Amino acid sequence: MKKYGIVLLAAGASTRLGQPKQLLAYKGRTLIQHMIHLVSDFQETEIRVVLGANFDEIIDHIDITGEKVLFNEDWENGLSTSIKRGLLDLTSNFPDIAGVMFVLCDQPFVNKELLQKVFEAFEKEKQIAACFYDGILGTPAMFDKSFFEEILALKGDKGAGMIIKQHRDITTIIPFEDGSKDIDTFADLRYLW
Repeated sequence: MKKYGIVLLAAGASTRLGQPKQLLAYKGRTLIQHMIHLVSDFQETEIRVVLGANFDEIIDHIDITGEKVLFNEDWENGLSTSIKRGLLDLTSNFPDIAGVMFVLCDQPFVNKELLQKVFEAFEKEKQIAACFYDGILGTPAMFDKSFFEEILALKGDKGAGMIIKQHRDITTIIPFEDGSKDIDTFADLRYLW
């Protein structure tokens, strides 16, 4: 049985960029393929890749081996719908899963070492482990199963940041200086070069 889950969130429409950010070239792959490669290195995890906007175009350009791709038909209603789509699929198929990590597709400076630090911090405390950058706690972030109900109650274009904020006293913090460098606009493409 897989001990943990990882949900890779990649359902957005990239409206400010004007093209699917998931398919941008990065380190010899598409950005989404790079992220799939990173998360698939963790053997004790069950992976879910959540797509939404531009599903047909993106699915044709990624190589899926052990990961399961989910289509979030509700993607236009915000990030929370993708979080819930991935978590519901994991918990319905693996009811004993102990914790789930959420990773965004558009944070190119996420690496294997950072993900390992999140896992290790989570395993030590078994509550919440979240990355810290630009004065906020955010992704990659991992939650114990005791928080799944709160996560499933999220609404709109909000991630799980509010849950982290409410439980800051039991959150293990992992510094991630480059966490705020994500791909939203044409100017952000410099992070990929």
